[in-house]
Amino acid sequence: MIQTISDNLPRLSIYEKLNHDPALQTALLNIYTDVVEFSVRIFQYLKHPTIVRLSKLLATSLKKDLGDIIRRIREHARDVENTAVASELLRAAKFRDGIPFEL
Repeated sequence: MIQTISDNLPRLSIYEKLNHDPALQTALLNIYTDVVEFSVRIFQYLKHPTIVRLSKLLATSLKKDLGDIIRRIREHARDVENTAVASELLRAAKFRDGIPFEL
């Protein structure tokens, strides 16, 4: 999961700079919220003493506990990608047609 997040962050930083399309900003907010929630859950898991962590790991899978967040991060990453592409296509079409692009 850390690899997925680190692979997506540079691209997300680029998307932040593209324009201030509200749909794109919302999509970015969704994924950043998921990353923060993932971080908080991992912190809560790791703050317990080793014996407690081991027993928790045996009782429930960490992947199961975090599965929903992981799924949302992947889904929201696709949403950001699709929204950024659509936003830039709209911007390019308006530029070709001589229509000023409003933020």
